[in-house]
Amino acid sequence: MTQSGQTTCPHCGQIYAMEPWQVGQRFPCGRCNQEFVAGAPIAVGSAMVGSPQQETNGLAVASLVCGLLLCLPIASLLAVIFGIISLGKTKDPRVGGRGMAIAGTVLGCLGLLIVPLLLFSLLLPAISAARDVANRVQSVQQMRQVSQAIVTYANANSGDYPPDLGTLYRAENLDINLFVCPGTGNTPPANMTIDQAVQWVNLNADYVYLGAGMKSPVQSRALVIYEKDSNHANRGDNVLYGDGSVAYLSVPAVHQAIAMANYYGTSQTSN
Repeated sequence: MTQSGQTTCPHCGQIYAMEPWQVGQRFPCGRCNQEFVAGAPIAVGSAMVGSPQQETNGLAVASLVCGLLLCLPIASLLAVIFGIISLGKTKDPRVGGRGMAIAGTVLGCLGLLIVPLLLFSLLLPAISAARDVANRVQSVQQMRQVSQAIVTYANANSGDYPPDLGTLYRAENLDINLFVCPGTGNTPPANMTIDQAVQWVNLNADYVYLGAGMKSPVQSRALVIYEKDSNHANRGDNVLYGDGSVAYLSVPAVHQAIAMANYYGTSQTSN
């Protein structure tokens, strides 16, 4: 019997309890399925002389190092690739580094998940701002079409502006979506009668009309239409002036223009 009463498979390191009479006999290893001759290794501390040493797994080390670089997408991808390859290599009991390969693969997967979310969160304000600019431009075009319709209505009605946007919508046969800011998600109901559509425009339009009582010619800087503050998340509003021009103003500037219009009265006609 050996000092420890054990012998070790030289192929995979599996330890077996041995009787003295079994030394020198051939046995199949239950772990690696290879035969070995039972020997009597000498005990040296807690290690056994003759136990096989595992090879260094360079890909496992590379996977772990790349996985630690979470902020670099290419490093995270390499961590996953190296980790998967090195895990395959560790199926051979002579190759170590399985723990590092697993850690590198997990960190790489986290990096591939976190980095896109981080980039998206950084780009989201810019995307939102660009979308709002596009909505503002579309709203300007719609206000200009409404302004042209007001001029046409005034020319047909002795210079009088329409009393409300619903009347303008009916008289000029306008597209009801002209009164909806594209950024609000406000959607006119389908299949409305003309009277229902007129009422909807007066109650639900995203534009506030101040032209009731105005008569052409109107002062160039008279405020005719302005947007609701919520149209652009309270960042600012488009306003339509009497000369047909449209400007984008900050919310305080719009409120000041509204106050001036209320002070002088909405029928701001030229002398």
